[in-house]
Amino acid sequence: MSRAGHLVRRGCCMSCVQPGAITPEELVAYADGDAPARVAEHVRRCRRCRSEVERYASVGRLLGAALRRLDCPSPHRLGEMELGLLPPEERLSVAQHVAACARCTDELRTLRAFLVAEPAEEPGLVERLRRIVAVLVEPPPGFALGALRGAADATSRTYLADGTTITVSVEPGSRHDRATLMGLVAREVRPDLLAGLAAELVGADGAVAEARTDELGSFSFEDVAPGLYRLQLRVDDSLVVVEDLRVDL
Repeated sequence: MSRAGHLVRRGCCMSCVQPGAITPEELVAYADGDAPARVAEHVRRCRRCRSEVERYASVGRLLGAALRRLDCPSPHRLGEMELGLLPPEERLSVAQHVAACARCTDELRTLRAFLVAEPAEEPGLVERLRRIVAVLVEPPPGFALGALRGAADATSRTYLADGTTITVSVEPGSRHDRATLMGLVAREVRPDLLAGLAAELVGADGAVAEARTDELGSFSFEDVAPGLYRLQLRVDDSLVVVEDLRVDL
């Protein structure tokens, strides 16, 4: 019996033009396109049986639509196949089904488009800060260089950026081929807020050393190799940058 055979009701053709000539099963077979010529000829002549065939066909379409995807893998399983998480035999089975199923092919195409589309990255803290490039200036009169632990004025360089002053000096390090970079920060606005500012020394190779200012605004980087660096200081919502800071022994 065809898939809609369970819908057949005995006696449905009692009022047909030739009662008993065609069984309900034969009408269902006709609705499924699988019936002999005599059944087709009877349906052509009998309005009652044509009505029954149309009803069987309609119910069969609804039933087929509901059952059509029972054999389809779930979206989760499709995703596991695409990511290579299924065992080889199972992955092959799912791939074969997808190749023959238009609906699953569409789902897999949508999944692949989703996996390819990378979400936009949220900007990091440094990217959200207002970037200000400091300029080299003469140190302001009376500026206290003593906080640089005895650094001589002749070896100090002072940079200014939007009310923030950074004075740096290079001293010999603990090793003969290394230096110590000393720094001192001063602020025109809220000069009392000097402790805990984040300083970064970025090398030409991208390596980053980090330090924090003390309550006097002093910071230092130990064991610094000679070369060209970028000094960055986070002050409130700004990133004060000293470009091309050369460290020589």
